[in-house]
Amino acid sequence: MDALAQPFGAGLGPWGQTLVIPALAALIVAAVVRAAGGRAQAALAAGLGLGAAQLAIAWAIGGAPRFPNPAAVDKLALATPAFALIAAGLLKRGRLEPRAIVPMAALIPVVWIAWPFLTDLTLARFGKAVLAFAIAGAIAYGLSRAEARVLPGIVAALAAGLGGVAVFGATFRMGQLSGGLAVGALVAPLGVLAAGGASGGLGAAVAGAPFRAAAAAGLSSAAAILVLFTPSEALALALLVPALFADDLARRLPGGGAAGAARHIPAVAAIALLSAGAAVLWAQATGGTPYYG
Repeated sequence: MDALAQPFGAGLGPWGQTLVIPALAALIVAAVVRAAGGRAQAALAAGLGLGAAQLAIAWAIGGAPRFPNPAAVDKLALATPAFALIAAGLLKRGRLEPRAIVPMAALIPVVWIAWPFLTDLTLARFGKAVLAFAIAGAIAYGLSRAEARVLPGIVAALAAGLGGVAVFGATFRMGQLSGGLAVGALVAPLGVLAAGGASGGLGAAVAGAPFRAAAAAGLSSAAAILVLFTPSEALALALLVPALFADDLARRLPGGGAAGAARHIPAVAAIALLSAGAAVLWAQATGGTPYYG
């Protein structure tokens, strides 16, 4: 059992770990859950596939997440798959409106991660905590509004942007955690598709609360760690805002929106990628040489 709790995949190298391990985890878990549960469980399959990618990369680089007494990165790894399950359970029992699940998934992990700050506040810590909660609120709002056809791409761009900021403002390992989330956002829907798709099309799976909740938990947790525990530049994080609202921004362009899908989707991709790229470039310019630790 101790061997299973150890890091793995070091032979792949850091980039191989970041790309291959989360992709395999997302593809396998999403396909297995969809195949076992049928079309009715396609939304849960997409959410758990995303959560599996996050958990897999965390396990690969740091070993099994500790619980109880988890570190901040352990909380990140656990919150992402947990909120896919929580969202599915709440929907099944009808105890919460779907629109209320994503804000809950974004904010509760930040409370968990920020608890050391909240129990021993100083003025500086209070300011950081407020910023972390503001970012989580923005993530919840943006992910709740994004259409299913562009949601995985937006999540992937945001996670990749956070990963790039982390490489220059924290450590490469923190960047790997966000990179794994980016990979999972793109591959988990493919796992659902490979196992037979979803009722109402693949968009119905990623539009569901489990995928949105898992994404919100992972993104807000990663952002909170960067804000609270690293010297990452606040401006670099601010440059990710257009990526978060890329769907809304693209609608305002000529030919955007539902009537122009052929133009809208590339416009969303361009906005999200330019935003993430700008954030990473700013982090590089102000953060210096990355630390591969």
